[in-house]
Formats: sequence, structure tokens, C-alpha cells
Amino acid sequence: MKWLDHVEKTVPVIQITELVWKAVNCMKSASLNELPVLSGQTFSGILHAKDLLNSDPNNSIKEYIDKDCCTINGTEELYFLPFYNHQLLPVINDGIYHGCISRNTLHRLFYNELSQVILSGGSSRDGLTAPQKTNNTKRSSKVIGHSQKMKEIFDIVHYVAPSDSTVLLLGASGVGKEVIAKMLHENSCRKKELFMKVNCGAIPPHLLESELFGYEQGAFTGAKRGGKLGIFEMASGGTLFLDEIGDLPLDMQVKLLRVLQEQEIMRVGGLQIINVNVRIIAATNRNLERMVEEGTFRTDLYYRLNIVPIKIPLLRERKDDILPLLNYFLMEFNAKYNCMKRFSKQAVQQLMSYPFPGNVRELSNIVERLVLTSRSDVIESCQLPKQVLTYLKRESGPPDQENKSMDTLALHWNTFGQGDNLFDYLEKEALIRTLKKYGSVRKAGTAIGVPHTTVFQKMKKYGVTLKAIR
Repeated sequence: MKWLDHVEKTVPVIQITELVWKAVNCMKSASLNELPVLSGQTFSGILHAKDLLNSDPNNSIKEYIDKDCCTINGTEELYFLPFYNHQLLPVINDGIYHGCISRNTLHRLFYNELSQVILSGGSSRDGLTAPQKTNNTKRSSKVIGHSQKMKEIFDIVHYVAPSDSTVLLLGASGVGKEVIAKMLHENSCRKKELFMKVNCGAIPPHLLESELFGYEQGAFTGAKRGGKLGIFEMASGGTLFLDEIGDLPLDMQVKLLRVLQEQEIMRVGGLQIINVNVRIIAATNRNLERMVEEGTFRTDLYYRLNIVPIKIPLLRERKDDILPLLNYFLMEFNAKYNCMKRFSKQAVQQLMSYPFPGNVRELSNIVERLVLTSRSDVIESCQLPKQVLTYLKRESGPPDQENKSMDTLALHWNTFGQGDNLFDYLEKEALIRTLKKYGSVRKAGTAIGVPHTTVFQKMKKYGVTLKAIR
């Protein structure tokens, strides 16, 4: 459905040749504070009542026309929703005025359409699935993607989801690997069974085996009476999402390989082999090929996992998705916190220019924070987070060597493990410069918008210590 289908043609208009007094009377009779201005059938701009307050009634309206007002192309799909702060939204097609959409209608469409956003807005023209199966694929409202790169991923998901093949999701932190994993599950024959997530890096190594495979009574000191089911048994019949698979210790990699090959486990302290039926989806932000070369990840396990690899791009590599995601998160948090916040045009433009080193997760966090903290209904550019304003200021200012290195770090931080030796060299140099400048791991992380734990990971990777660089 397109914007032209929702045009309100009863909104009065005024010709560009008219005088101020006629425009004021027209606004009063229609109870409007804005009025579209036409030159024949061609749209010329919008008149705002506030701009006419102290004007001479006999003046021409030409000097008061807002020619830079927001408009919408009538042929575009509804999911290209603008952030609009005024009463009327003119609908234009090839320069010809077709009518307006009121703010109330805009809000209604915003919630009705975005609550049903599926993948990239719910349009079959996106080429997300084979034409004959477009209506059979369940799509998640949290997966937004207009960009070509995301459409290619959706194609893969469509064809892979119904199978039991192991899928390996690759990409930086915050790009949406878990969302894609859930989408795979929701479109599989296992969709009515459990979807379970395990963060392999968050469970202490000495507890990992008992968590994954369970244990028998008396298996170790403190073991529960009657033992405990492991995650593999609980997920049997469903899907198990192994996040941060690159953090799995070598001894556990062997045991995971057996599960993948034989679909069977043995509890800690047990002697009985237990059959399980689990589909594995793994994810990592690390370069597993390099880890295989370094001997920190098993070759056989890598090839077992790497049956269907899906690499999810960074948000800055799919800029076409930023505005739809912005709209989606704005809708989500407005509904969650029972408010009606919106972004100014300038704020949107500045967010579109920001590289989002934290990817989709960072964008979501920014929108939630602004919805909560903005005192007015319109979120202005001056209210954007410090890291956004700092980046924009640095980009607009004269470049220096330090800024260049900071940009390199900000732009490439989350591609950790995905680059080549040149990238490693640049990243290490940027890391050292940043730590030298801020003097502490926590401050360095705050300055570039990443968790301090990520800074520690980088330091460990490159053998960098604060003591050595001071």
C-alpha cells in the first residue's frame, strides 16, 4: 500500500498569488495552523500561521512560504515513514500535489504499519522470498532490512530455515545475530518447540559441561539430589543457539563435536548415553578460520559448524536500514513508555551520518535513552548522545593524526577478527593511541562507545598493557 492511498483531499490549499489575509482566513475556517501552497497544480511549499502573525495582511504570501518543508513521495511504500513535526504532510508525485496526510493519520499509520513490519516492511517487492512462497514465511518484526545486503540474507534464511542444517552466524557485536537465529527457528519445523540460547563466553569453563549436558546425583560436591537436566536435553526437539562459539574451551569443543556428529550426550558423572534431537545455530564475532590456524579452535568442529555461514553486515554498511530501524525503535519505545516522541529533521540527518560502532544495539539504546530523557515531544539534534555529537564535530573539524586514528577505531572496532593483517596493524595502533589519550580502559571504552570488556579483549589480543604504553 502506498501513501497516495491515504491522501486527505479535503485539506484546503492556497495559490501562490494570494495575499496574507486570505491565507489567514482560510486557516481559521479550516482550524489549521498550516496551509499547502500551490502554483497551479505544482507544490510550492507550506505556510505556517506563526510566520504570518506580524505580517501585513495585504502582503503576498510568497515571502512566507516554507520551501524546505518535509514532503513524501506518493508512490513510496508506507513503511518509509518520515519523522514529521507539523500538522500536515504534503504528498507529492513528480512535483504535482495530490493532497495531505494529517498528523493524526500519520500516527495511526505509523502504529498500524510498523506493528506489522516484517523483515523490511512487509512488501513482497523486496524479493525476500521466492514469489510462490512469499506469504508462507513467518517474519520477525525486529528484523528490519531495506538494504540489498540484508535482502540477500533473508533469501538464505528462507531456503535454509525449514531444514535441520547447522547455521553459523558471523558478524560484529550488536548486528542482530540472535534475531536472525530466532527467525531461522520461527520458520523451521521446530517452531513449536523451545528456542534456547547459551552464551558460551558467559558461563565459567568449570560449569560449562554440567550446564550443557547436565549431571547425575553425586557427580560432584554440591550436586543436586536427583541430578540436573542439561541444556541439550531441555532443548531436544527444538533449536539451541550457541552464541560466542569462539569462546568455547578446546576440551568442550571435542564434546560439542560429538553431539553434532552423533546427536547424543552423556551427563557429568553418568554412564548412560542419552539421545537428543537439537538443531544447532552458532554465532561469533571472531575469525574462526584464523583461530583454526592458531590452534585455538578445532578444524573438525569448524567444518561441522560452517555448513551454512551467514555473515551479517555492520549497520554502517547498510545505511538504507538506519531510518526504518529508527522508526521501528521509536514506535517500540513510545509504546513501551506511553509517550509520543519524534525526531526533528536535523536530528535524523545527523543520526544518518553516524557510523554506529555498536551497530543496531547502539541505535536501539540511543532511541530508548532519548525517548526517556527528552523533555519535549520533539527530540532535537542537540539532545543526541555525546558520542554522536563528538563524532560529528570531529568529522566537520580539521583532521589531525589523532582524530584519524580515533576514526579508524570507531569505524572498525566491531569488525574484530574479520579483517586482514593491515587491519590488525591499524586497529592496534588506534588502540594504543586511545589508551594513551585517556589513560584507563574504562575511559577509553566510554570515549569510543564500546564496553570496557571489549577494550580488554583487544588489549589481550594485541598484547597491549597500560604499563607498557605509559
